[in-house]
Amino acid sequence: MDDDDDAKLKAEIEAELDKLSISSLEKEDIESDTKSETQSDDSDTDSVELPESVLHCINIIKNRSKAVEELILQDLEDTDILSCSYGAVSNNHMHLRTGLSTEYEESSEQLIKILSEIEKEEFMRSKTDCAIPDFVPEPSPHDLPMDEHVLPDDADINFGYCEVE
Repeated sequence: MDDDDDAKLKAEIEAELDKLSISSLEKEDIESDTKSETQSDDSDTDSVELPESVLHCINIIKNRSKAVEELILQDLEDTDILSCSYGAVSNNHMHLRTGLSTEYEESSEQLIKILSEIEKEEFMRSKTDCAIPDFVPEPSPHDLPMDEHVLPDDADINFGYCEVE
């Protein structure tokens, strides 16, 4: 019986040792994986350092995208909207005025004049478009695309049709 007990005891000890060795190997593998990942992350950031000018451009792009996002959110919340058959147009350009003058460091008076002229033109267009919804403005001759093969002004154009049996 002692031999059986000794054999069972040895088997249990070996089983426990196997469990310990496997679990300790797994822990070492996990630790080595995390160490190698952090080392590779550090090496990536060290090897890819961007020049100052590129970082400056990236920051400008981020700032502009944030500003655009804010403007879009303001437009969505804007209650002063004209709606015609051609869509919705926001009438509040004050946020654009302040943003443009500070961003480009130009004279705000000149920008205000330009924007007020644009607002007047848009208002006149929207007023005529809303008053006459079926009105389609005809393009001026300067707006038409020009080809070299345009018919002369005195050419006759026949819009009739012939019936063929």
